[in-house]
Amino acid sequence: MNFDADVIVVGAGPAGSRAAARLAAAGHDVILLERRQNLGQPICCTGIISVQCLEQFNISPDLVLRKYCGAAINGPGGGAINLSRPSVQAVAIDRARFDREMAESAVSSGARLFLGATVTHIKTSLTEAKVGFTVGGSTHTISARCVVVAAGLSPRLTGQLGMGKISRAALGFQTEVATPQPVGVEVYVDRKYTPGYFSWMAPISDIRAKIGLIARRRVDANLPLLVDRLRSQGRIGAELDGVRCRAIPLSTLPRTFNDRVIAVGDSAGQVKPTTGGGLYYGLLCADMAADTLGTALAAGDLTAGSLKKYEQAWRSAIGRDLLIGRLGRSLFQRIPEPIVDRLMLKARDSGAVECLLKDDDFTFDWHGKAILKAAGALLASIF
Repeated sequence: MNFDADVIVVGAGPAGSRAAARLAAAGHDVILLERRQNLGQPICCTGIISVQCLEQFNISPDLVLRKYCGAAINGPGGGAINLSRPSVQAVAIDRARFDREMAESAVSSGARLFLGATVTHIKTSLTEAKVGFTVGGSTHTISARCVVVAAGLSPRLTGQLGMGKISRAALGFQTEVATPQPVGVEVYVDRKYTPGYFSWMAPISDIRAKIGLIARRRVDANLPLLVDRLRSQGRIGAELDGVRCRAIPLSTLPRTFNDRVIAVGDSAGQVKPTTGGGLYYGLLCADMAADTLGTALAAGDLTAGSLKKYEQAWRSAIGRDLLIGRLGRSLFQRIPEPIVDRLMLKARDSGAVECLLKDDDFTFDWHGKAILKAAGALLASIF
């Protein structure tokens, strides 16, 4: 049977482009479809990644806008916890430029990139996978041996493919503002801005910062209220960009594979429940997806039974942290605000925060085990 490609990757975000680059570099014929016409456009993402992520995936230091040693966590009643270390823990990268360079890397490796391609449907059978999409009003259908879905939160596509739908999601809102003086990273857990979640301010230079929040529903989002408060305090100046919004998965797909198809990144729900960040997990899982598909393509076995190895691999790598993060977020949402403030102060004064910062298990990307230890220390100090 003749195919248009070995692999069709839907979505040229970091996870999709990474998978496409790996597969193309291994000698497979790859088509990469992206609905955006311009990969250099700003998107709703703070772009904060760990130093480990920067080094592990050879991300160019030229993309780094700002380096961070930690953050201040501000409670609803004014209490604050400083989670900082002497060394750099994370950096903010130019996310629009990062997307463009990741896609260029895929093309350099041999993938064929089509911009402005909106995927309408994906169908798989025992013998092939077919992807329908539109470009400039024209409809096209192409075939491949398998498909990677890396198109962000995509319930329609994953539902079509028998992988189910992500059951819980939130909305992220973000804007960019001028700052009259340098600021540090600040996180706010005040529910007047975002019930049950959190908001933040992160500098990307001495004179600019990104302000954002996560909310379960659009009506819960009070980004203008947060901006007004910070401006009234003289912390920020004019808004330099409009408000951008994107969907953030808060759970994983029931399954991230089926015959001839794999889901990666936000499409699979591979996002940290604690922060809503998905860059590191998405890149990590993209490598696992490419490795699994590479082996399956070579063996000529693209059945669900063969591709199940991908899900086993990524759940083994990040499943524990995802579970602890979801449980922690769920618990936080149930705690009354006055108790949140008291717990924060207790954590600071009891030494639980200091214990957390000294724990090598507590990093920007991996913190499940350390959070359990810190929670145990906090409970011991209370009881």
